[in-house]
Amino acid sequence: MQSVADRRSRHTGPNGADVSPSPLANPAARTAKGFSLLEVAMVLTIIGLISAIAMPRYHNFVTAQRADAAARRLTTDLATAKQLAKSSSKTQRVHFDVYQETYTMTGVPDPDVAGNDYTVYLAEEPYTASLVSADFEGSAELVIDGYGVPQAAGSITLQVGDYIRVITVDPQADLQGGLPIQKLLTLE
Repeated sequence: MQSVADRRSRHTGPNGADVSPSPLANPAARTAKGFSLLEVAMVLTIIGLISAIAMPRYHNFVTAQRADAAARRLTTDLATAKQLAKSSSKTQRVHFDVYQETYTMTGVPDPDVAGNDYTVYLAEEPYTASLVSADFEGSAELVIDGYGVPQAAGSITLQVGDYIRVITVDPQADLQGGLPIQKLLTLE
């Protein structure tokens, strides 16, 4: 037979059933098993505020990256045209179409479309850039002679959102082995 003190320490009734006090009866005995509605609302509010601050900055970052990528692509393609002209000792032409926002390297096969000249569509992904202008002393075509030297000075202007990139072609710099100069401008 169990003593009364023994039954109290084990929280059992006279028939041996568990009669432990309910956790609701003792607040200290309760354990947290979830979040309150107030806690969830506070966390969602904080996430909303951080998102509201971060999204415009992220958009500006992506826009600037697209402008830089388009300018790098164009600069690389101009260097390729220069190299092709030197290696073949033949004139290489790069035609810019402001209305279609493209440039084409005449005589260079397009790797994506067999039988066509190499064409870059700046308005499409991943650049979504506008070809604002291309001027080489009154012409929209850059001509590079068989020595790899541009026949005229000029510039190409690209724009993505508020970000403008200007690529300047200088025949004098090319005579000294230089590449096209890329200027970075941002509209405020």
